[in-house]
Amino acid sequence: MRVRLVRRTIGDRHLDVDIGHERRFAADQVADSAAHAEELRAVAREENDAYWAVAREAAARASDALAEARRARTTLPELSQILLSQDESA
Repeated sequence: MRVRLVRRTIGDRHLDVDIGHERRFAADQVADSAAHAEELRAVAREENDAYWAVAREAAARASDALAEARRARTTLPELSQILLSQDESA
């Protein structure tokens, strides 16, 4: 019996597959294979959590940048008017 961690990622034109932490177990090593499988599930959970944490941070930065761009879009014309009015009064 083989127990392994399989990572799949979508590449530009194909699916990338990486197989790691593979171990082979005899039929009488069910408990050992189950323990190894649980270790690999924990590794996969940690990797998945880290991936989504980075994705959430990137989404938050993009959202903040969009909000800032929207604020600038409304603020810049107001600032321009203020500067023009100051130039006219000078």
